[in-house]
Amino acid sequence: CKGDYDKALEYGNRSLKIRLEIGDKDGIGVALGNIGNVYGDKVDYDKALEYYNKSLRIKEEIGDKAGIGATLGSIGIGYGDKGDYDKALKYLNSCLLIREELGNKVEIGITLNCIGMTHDNKGDYDTALDYYRSSLAMNEETENMDGIQESLYHIGNVNLKKLEYNIAEKYLEKSLNIAKEIDVVGY
Repeated sequence: CKGDYDKALEYGNRSLKIRLEIGDKDGIGVALGNIGNVYGDKVDYDKALEYYNKSLRIKEEIGDKAGIGATLGSIGIGYGDKGDYDKALKYLNSCLLIREELGNKVEIGITLNCIGMTHDNKGDYDTALDYYRSSLAMNEETENMDGIQESLYHIGNVNLKKLEYNIAEKYLEKSLNIAKEIDVVGY
């Protein structure tokens, strides 16, 4: 149901109803988060944040540390999408701490990239580059090709903004080559 938000919300709410009926707390938290994702895709960030916060309360109640981290990340992205970058960074940094504690390097790489994007959107290009480079290193360590491609793209893009054209070209070319290799849509 890609792009069919009404259908996605219908299924999400059905799932939530079933999870509530059977008392599946973890499933309730997941369903709330999924509904939040649909609202985020619909660009209704306030509604997305409402559902993410409901999901976070459930994840905290059941002690799902990984779920708490993921939901904090979703909240951070939601605030970033709204343009509230300071609040976004607060949640993304909390997400990063949990993911570092759990040692999930793929998720750490993703979160570093999100923090970089937030600094990038704030216009703080040097800090953004630091996070993108850290994300790239983590993605290379875990051989996460999607993450490597995305980190290279962002490093190149920031260098374009800084008018460092030769550096930008080098990173963007590497990103493009990997995108073609792994068949990223749009390349």
